[in-house]
Amino acid sequence: MASVKDVARLAGVSFMTVSRALNTPEKLNQETLAKVRQAVETLGYVPSLSARKIRGGHSSGKTIGVFALDTATTPFAVEMLLSMERTARENGWNVFILNVFEAPPSQQAIDLMLSHQPDGIIFSAMQLRTVEIPRCCAACRWC
Repeated sequence: MASVKDVARLAGVSFMTVSRALNTPEKLNQETLAKVRQAVETLGYVPSLSARKIRGGHSSGKTIGVFALDTATTPFAVEMLLSMERTARENGWNVFILNVFEAPPSQQAIDLMLSHQPDGIIFSAMQLRTVEIPRCCAACRWC
Protein backbone atom coordinates (compact mmCIF):
# COMPACT_ATOMS: atom_id res chain seq x y z
CA MET A 1 0.00 0.00 0.00
CA ALA A 2 1.43 3.36 -1.02
CA SER A 3 2.03 6.07 1.56
CA VAL A 4 1.94 9.87 1.34
CA LYS A 5 5.75 9.77 1.39
CA ASP A 6 5.73 7.49 -1.67
CA VAL A 7 3.45 9.92 -3.49
CA ALA A 8 5.69 12.87 -2.55
CA ARG A 9 8.81 11.05 -3.73
CA LEU A 10 7.27 10.10 -7.10
CA ALA A 11 5.82 13.57 -7.68
CA GLY A 12 9.06 15.26 -6.63
CA VAL A 13 7.33 17.40 -4.00
CA SER A 14 7.24 17.62 -0.21
CA PHE A 15 4.98 15.66 2.10
CA MET A 16 3.12 18.91 2.91
CA THR A 17 2.50 19.59 -0.78
CA VAL A 18 0.85 16.17 -1.12
CA SER A 19 -1.25 16.94 1.96
CA ARG A 20 -2.34 20.26 0.43
CA ALA A 21 -3.15 18.56 -2.87
CA LEU A 22 -5.42 16.10 -1.07
CA ASN A 23 -7.05 18.51 1.40
CA THR A 24 -6.94 22.00 -0.14
CA PRO A 25 -6.10 21.61 -3.83
CA GLU A 26 -7.17 25.20 -4.57
CA LYS A 27 -4.01 26.36 -2.75
CA LEU A 28 -1.67 24.72 -5.31
CA ASN A 29 -0.76 25.75 -8.81
CA GLN A 30 -2.18 23.52 -11.53
CA GLU A 31 1.18 22.05 -12.57
CA THR A 32 2.04 20.88 -9.05
CA LEU A 33 -1.47 19.57 -8.49
CA ALA A 34 -1.30 17.60 -11.75
CA LYS A 35 2.03 16.01 -10.71
CA VAL A 36 0.62 14.94 -7.36
CA ARG A 37 -2.59 13.59 -8.88
CA GLN A 38 -0.58 11.61 -11.43
CA ALA A 39 1.56 10.12 -8.64
CA VAL A 40 -1.58 9.25 -6.64
CA GLU A 41 -3.05 7.49 -9.67
CA THR A 42 0.17 5.69 -10.57
CA LEU A 43 0.68 4.36 -7.05
CA GLY A 44 -2.99 3.70 -6.34
CA TYR A 45 -2.74 5.77 -3.17
CA VAL A 46 -5.82 5.86 -0.93
CA PRO A 47 -5.93 8.28 2.03
CA SER A 48 -6.34 6.67 5.45
CA LEU A 49 -9.47 7.97 7.18
CA SER A 50 -8.37 6.40 10.45
CA ALA A 51 -4.99 8.15 10.34
CA ARG A 52 -6.71 11.44 9.59
CA LYS A 53 -9.02 11.03 12.59
CA ILE A 54 -6.11 10.11 14.87
CA ARG A 55 -4.34 13.33 13.92
CA GLY A 56 -7.50 15.21 14.84
CA GLY A 57 -8.21 16.28 11.30
CA HIS A 58 -11.34 16.09 9.28
CA SER A 59 -12.23 13.21 7.05
CA SER A 60 -14.11 13.28 3.79
CA GLY A 61 -16.89 11.27 5.38
CA LYS A 62 -18.04 10.04 8.71
CA THR A 63 -18.06 6.40 9.73
CA ILE A 64 -20.95 4.26 10.93
CA GLY A 65 -20.02 0.97 12.55
CA VAL A 66 -22.45 -1.93 12.18
CA PHE A 67 -22.40 -4.99 14.43
CA ALA A 68 -24.19 -7.59 12.28
CA LEU A 69 -25.43 -10.40 14.57
CA ASP A 70 -26.45 -13.37 12.40
CA THR A 71 -27.54 -10.98 9.65
CA ALA A 72 -24.79 -10.61 7.06
CA THR A 73 -25.38 -14.06 5.54
CA THR A 74 -29.17 -14.23 5.34
CA PRO A 75 -31.01 -13.17 2.14
CA PHE A 76 -33.20 -10.44 3.68
CA ALA A 77 -30.39 -9.04 5.81
CA VAL A 78 -27.98 -8.78 2.89
CA GLU A 79 -30.42 -6.36 1.23
CA MET A 80 -30.82 -4.47 4.51
CA LEU A 81 -27.05 -4.08 4.97
CA LEU A 82 -26.53 -3.13 1.32
CA SER A 83 -29.28 -0.51 1.60
CA MET A 84 -27.66 0.84 4.74
CA GLU A 85 -24.33 1.12 2.98
CA ARG A 86 -25.80 2.64 -0.19
CA THR A 87 -27.73 5.26 1.78
CA ALA A 88 -24.70 6.11 3.89
CA ARG A 89 -22.46 6.56 0.83
CA GLU A 90 -25.03 8.76 -0.89
CA ASN A 91 -24.85 11.03 2.15
CA GLY A 92 -21.05 11.11 2.49
CA TRP A 93 -20.70 8.45 5.18
CA ASN A 94 -18.60 5.28 5.28
CA VAL A 95 -19.87 2.00 6.73
CA PHE A 96 -17.78 -0.58 8.58
CA ILE A 97 -19.69 -3.87 8.96
CA LEU A 98 -18.45 -6.40 11.50
CA ASN A 99 -20.04 -9.85 11.70
CA VAL A 100 -20.57 -10.96 15.28
CA PHE A 101 -21.73 -14.37 16.42
CA GLU A 102 -22.76 -13.67 19.98
CA ALA A 103 -24.62 -10.98 21.89
CA PRO A 104 -23.12 -9.06 23.46
CA PRO A 105 -20.14 -8.92 21.07
CA SER A 106 -16.80 -10.22 22.37
CA GLN A 107 -14.31 -7.73 23.74
CA GLN A 108 -12.14 -8.43 20.68
CA ALA A 109 -15.01 -7.43 18.38
CA ILE A 110 -15.70 -4.29 20.42
CA ASP A 111 -12.02 -3.33 20.33
CA LEU A 112 -11.90 -3.86 16.56
CA MET A 113 -14.99 -1.71 16.04
CA LEU A 114 -13.69 1.08 18.27
CA SER A 115 -10.29 1.02 16.54
CA HIS A 116 -12.09 2.47 13.51
CA GLN A 117 -13.38 5.33 15.69
CA PRO A 118 -16.94 5.27 14.32
CA ASP A 119 -19.17 8.31 14.66
CA GLY A 120 -22.11 6.02 15.38
CA ILE A 121 -22.86 2.32 15.85
CA ILE A 122 -25.81 0.24 14.61
CA PHE A 123 -26.55 -3.23 15.97
CA SER A 124 -28.50 -5.44 13.55
CA ALA A 125 -30.14 -8.75 14.50
CA MET A 126 -32.51 -11.15 12.76
CA GLN A 127 -35.47 -10.87 15.08
CA LEU A 128 -36.84 -8.39 17.55
CA ARG A 129 -34.86 -8.81 20.74
CA THR A 130 -33.36 -6.92 23.60
CA VAL A 131 -29.62 -6.57 23.15
CA GLU A 132 -27.29 -5.89 26.04
CA ILE A 133 -24.76 -3.28 25.03
CA PRO A 134 -21.59 -3.88 27.02
CA ARG A 135 -19.55 -1.10 28.58
CA CYS A 136 -16.33 -1.09 26.58
CA CYS A 137 -14.09 1.13 28.73
CA ALA A 138 -14.10 3.94 31.23
CA ALA A 139 -13.15 6.64 28.71
CA CYS A 140 -15.45 5.59 25.88
CA ARG A 141 -17.80 8.15 24.34
CA TRP A 142 -20.37 5.41 23.63
CA CYS A 143 -20.96 4.21 27.20
